[in-house]
Amino acid sequence: MIYSKYLCILFHTNLHPIFQMKNHFTLYPFVRTEKPDKFNKCHIYLRYTLKSYKLIPLELKIEKDMWNVDKREPRKNYPHRNEVMEIIQKKTLEVERLILNYKTSNNTYPSPSILMDLTNGIETKMTWVNYFDEFNFVFNVKFYVLNTPRIF
Repeated sequence: MIYSKYLCILFHTNLHPIFQMKNHFTLYPFVRTEKPDKFNKCHIYLRYTLKSYKLIPLELKIEKDMWNVDKREPRKNYPHRNEVMEIIQKKTLEVERLILNYKTSNNTYPSPSILMDLTNGIETKMTWVNYFDEFNFVFNVKFYVLNTPRIF
């Protein structure tokens, strides 16, 4: 009898992976091969995903047939492969730096729309969630200070 209660408590304290909040993002090169322009070239983007996604433009175009969709990079026979790979790596590092700076200052990853603002150089303002978190923290600190026993 005691053993079965212990198992129930253990089951309830460890949440099933479906119910656990996933707090990670993905960032990878992406080409919209379904929308080539009239010269059969497609734009290259960085796709940032965190619950939803946004495409960050890289100001690059590549021929539709020269992009390897599985490896997410230009094909080996593409003449400007090294230059394109270098630009993708530099932009990826820049965006990752923005994401990690935001994460350290706000304790959460930026939403795709906030990341788009950050990549465009627009400073994000504090949202009502951040105001609530700040108020809640200050309230808890004041409440703790007021309720601590005082020794005279």
